Amino acid sequence: MSARAGSIAIFLAQLALVAASSACDLENPGEDPPAGALYFPNALALSNEPDQAPRFLFVASTNYDLRYTSGALHAFSLDAIDEWIAERCGDDLGAESCFIDLDEVLADEVFIPTYATAIALDPDGERLVVSSRTEGALSVIDVNLGADDARGDNPIASDLLGCGSAGSRSCGATTTAGIDAVSGERLEQPPAPSDLLIGRLSDLTGEAADEQRDFVAAAHQPGAVSLYVDTTDDDGRESLRLSSVMTDLGRTPTSIARDPASGLLHVTLRGSALLRLGVAIDRESGRGEAQLFPETPVTITGGNISDFRSIAFLDRPVGVGVAQGESQALLIAGQPSALVLANVTPGAGSTLTGRVQRIAEIGAGGARLAVGSVGGRPLAAVSCLDGRSIYIVDLTSMETRAVVPNLSGPFGVAFDEARERLYATDFRSSVVRIIDLSRLASPEAAPESVRVIATLGRPRVVQELE
Repeated sequence: MSARAGSIAIFLAQLALVAASSACDLENPGEDPPAGALYFPNALALSNEPDQAPRFLFVASTNYDLRYTSGALHAFSLDAIDEWIAERCGDDLGAESCFIDLDEVLADEVFIPTYATAIALDPDGERLVVSSRTEGALSVIDVNLGADDARGDNPIASDLLGCGSAGSRSCGATTTAGIDAVSGERLEQPPAPSDLLIGRLSDLTGEAADEQRDFVAAAHQPGAVSLYVDTTDDDGRESLRLSSVMTDLGRTPTSIARDPASGLLHVTLRGSALLRLGVAIDRESGRGEAQLFPETPVTITGGNISDFRSIAFLDRPVGVGVAQGESQALLIAGQPSALVLANVTPGAGSTLTGRVQRIAEIGAGGARLAVGSVGGRPLAAVSCLDGRSIYIVDLTSMETRAVVPNLSGPFGVAFDEARERLYATDFRSSVVRIIDLSRLASPEAAPESVRVIATLGRPRVVQELE
C-alpha cells in the first residue's frame, strides 16, 4: 500500500490483504504474543498522578496482521527511559543510533483484544479503558499506581496492571449492557468502537451527585455513539455499564471529545458538521441511568473544509479577539489536509454555525492530535499517517513550528510537558518515537531543533505496509 494511497479508513481497510500476504490463516488462533513486544502499536497515554510528572507510558499493540492470539497493553517506565537516554544515547542524541531495549524499561503488560483503536485513562489515573474493532464491549484495566513502591528504586512492577480475577493477564472485553431509560429494553453494545473518552459523569450533567461516577463515551464506525456509566448492581459490585446508545447517525463517526464550556459531547463526522450530544439522568427510578440526547449540530463554515478525523477542545482561548467562555476546538480536516482552529460556541436556533478562525496546513492523512505546552507556549502535535510526518503547530499564531519527517506510520501522539517531549507510535515499524520539544520554549528555535532523540524498540517494517 502506497504511503499516500488515501485516508486512514482506506489504510485500515487493507486488513485482509495484509493478513494474506503475511501468510496468516484467519482461522488459525495464532501464536502466543511474546512478552514485551510492540507489535503495530497505535494508541498511547501517559499515567496521571497529582503534582508529579508522569511515571508510565501506556501503549496498545494492535496485532494488526493476526500473527498472535491477542493484542497487548504495555506499561513502560518513563524513569527507566530517562536513565537509558541519559546514560546510553550519548551527547549527540539521535534516533538513528539510540534504540531502547524494551525489556529494560517494561514495567508491566496485559493482553487485550486484537485491533485496539483507542485507550483512555480515568481522572484518578487508576483505570484504563480500551476499545477494539473486534469487540463491542470495552476492556477495563486496573492501574495500581502504588505497585512499584515496595521495590524501591526498581521501576519494574509486575502487578501495575490487572484485570478480572486475581493474577489474570488476559483482559478481555468486560463492560456490560444495561436497560434503556426510555424504552425499558435491554441495550446492545454497538460494534467496532473507533474512539473513546472517559471522565466524571458530573462533567456532563453538571450535578454534584454524579461526581463519584465515571462515564465512558465511545464513537463507533458503523454510525453510533454509546455511553457507559459506573453502576452498582444488586450484589454491590460496581462496573461500567452501557446506559445509552444513539444509532443511525448517517455518517461515520471518527472521534469524540467533551466541550469543557458547555459540557456537551462533540463527535466528528465525515463531513463539515459536528454532532453534539447532551446527557440526562433518570433520578426518579433510583437506578440512575444516563440517557444521551441530541443537541443542535454544529456546521463548520469558512475555509471550505470537511472530512473531520479528530477533535480536541482548548481549556483556555488562544488568538486575538476571543471572548472568555467561547468554545474553541481544534479539528483535523482531510479535505484539504489541515489543522483547523474553530469557534464552536453553543447557541440557540434550529441551526448552529461554527466559525473557522485559523487554518494551518499539514501533511497528508492527518490521524490524531494532542495538545500541550512547552515553556508556556500552547502547541498541537498532529500525526500524518500518509505524509509520514508529525507537525508541531504553535496555537497562538497557528503557524507550524516544526515538522518531524521520515517516519514510517505516525499515529498516536501524547505530550509529556514535564519532560518537554512528545511520544508517538510508529505503526508500520512497531516502535514508539521519543521527540525532544525543549527548544520550542524559545520563539527563535530553529525547526530542525525538534527531532527524534530515541526510539522505543527496534523498527520492524512490514513490506506490505510500505
